[in-house]
Amino acid sequence: MFDDLTQKPKQSIKLIVGGGGGRGAQMMRAPVARYNNGSKRNVLERIIVDSAPAKASLAAEEDLKAGISSTAVEARIEEVLTHPQVLEPTDGRQVLMMAMDQPQSVASALTLTEPLQQIVLGYMVIRLPDQKMLGLRYALRPEEMHYKRQLIQLFSHLANSTARAGSSHVIGRHARSEHRHKEPLLRKFFAKHMEQNLNELVAGNAPTNYPIELTSDGEQAWPVIIRDQRGVNQWDDPKALTNSIFENEPIVLERGRDFTVCELTDEGTRLHQVRMRTDGRTTLKSSAAVPNRTISNERLHSVRDAISRADRQTVTRRNPLYSTD
Repeated sequence: MFDDLTQKPKQSIKLIVGGGGGRGAQMMRAPVARYNNGSKRNVLERIIVDSAPAKASLAAEEDLKAGISSTAVEARIEEVLTHPQVLEPTDGRQVLMMAMDQPQSVASALTLTEPLQQIVLGYMVIRLPDQKMLGLRYALRPEEMHYKRQLIQLFSHLANSTARAGSSHVIGRHARSEHRHKEPLLRKFFAKHMEQNLNELVAGNAPTNYPIELTSDGEQAWPVIIRDQRGVNQWDDPKALTNSIFENEPIVLERGRDFTVCELTDEGTRLHQVRMRTDGRTTLKSSAAVPNRTISNERLHSVRDAISRADRQTVTRRNPLYSTD
């Protein structure tokens, strides 16, 4: 009975890992091994993509030791995503996992995936100028173009205020001690997300989690809604902004939980943490601004008057945002 489902050989699924030689992608090896051991229908084969010499090869060697079929590709992820074997695959389904540490690289790669029917998973650790450390994760079905475009907008915008070589400042030798202690919690947060959602997405089901999520502690996840306000030339009123999302946002928000509204403006990026109350109303809990450039004293004074609850943090070349995979 059901021999056509139970007796078929395992189907190969290519897991293309952008930034695959980095620390973040390496720590996702265990969830892949567990998936392969547990699935009777599918087997994940990792395609390790990294432009740094030898990093892809070393990662692929470690995969093989863990019993995972793996291929090293020393190239930029953009080269792989425009390759004929990816554009017109002949050997099964594909999953893209983004583990790059520069927002512009992520934005470029996501833009190239728009015409592709790929599942997309992604992870990034961010340190804000106020020293707050956040973990960003996302899981998208091929048809969820709305959220993919939101992420492209977010990463393109953050690229204006992100320092290079951010890893050393987030978790490396220039990192704060509390951040180094928090890193394992965020890695566990990412691995759990990948394991839970990969099972559902590969089976063709909706992911377990919200499309885009943030965390500050590796335990509680906040759904993220991204609003592009560029062209308005001013910060929007936070309460008006959060109330307007229910008119246009397809996501279903649960009552009694927090979520984050990420506001993109010409002056920078602002994060609002909002509570959806049990009566259906919203309460603004906090706001933090990440401007693109230094604002004049006069303008800064008016902004503070308009959003007195916001924690202003100016990002410049001397005070940048840092990110890592």
